[in-house]
Amino acid sequence: MRESGFDIGFCFDGDADRMIPVSGTGGIFDGDLVLALGGRHYQAEGKLPGKAVVGTVMSNIGLARSLEDAGISLIRTQVGDRNVFKEMVAGGHPVGGEQSGHIIFRDHSSTGDGILAAIKLLQFLQGYEMNLDRGAEIMTAYPQVLKNVRVRDKVDLETVEPVREIVADVEQRLGAEGRVLLRYSGTEPLLRVMLEGPEQQLVDQLCDDICGVVEDSLGDR
Repeated sequence: MRESGFDIGFCFDGDADRMIPVSGTGGIFDGDLVLALGGRHYQAEGKLPGKAVVGTVMSNIGLARSLEDAGISLIRTQVGDRNVFKEMVAGGHPVGGEQSGHIIFRDHSSTGDGILAAIKLLQFLQGYEMNLDRGAEIMTAYPQVLKNVRVRDKVDLETVEPVREIVADVEQRLGAEGRVLLRYSGTEPLLRVMLEGPEQQLVDQLCDDICGVVEDSLGDR
């Protein structure tokens, strides 16, 4: 990008239903930024009737804060574009998607379309008369870490006291400036541990603390 002097680039997955934008300076962004810009654009056009954008439990706190600043709510669903679209239909919301770049614009499509998302992002930036780096300034992404722990069984985590206690302790320490999310993989014997917080070093350490307790209590070893 920098060597060739391009203003913006787009990365697509194999079937092009996900899109990740890259700025002219080499900045790599994700679906959360597209949702932040899209929510504002649709609201300015009078096309956001519920004043809400649909994301998932993996959507960054920074997205929620950015939308909140514009008077827009973030509705979180479980991971998966089907869950996002179901909520969009139920609530009449036109914009939704995932951090991974799977973005749905319900006035154009019922599923993620990476090429459409790229075109819509260009439309948003043109409307604001700014490049991607400038557009990205509307959202400050919080440090986020995701780690997997292999488990023996997928038991109800509320019944595992050591795990419940460490999660409560970490949530209290982070307060409103962070999140803890534990969820099982749908296809593998894994527990996914996700943390967000104000500082990367803190998030990494707290995530390691939780993973250690999970391994001691449920680990497959």
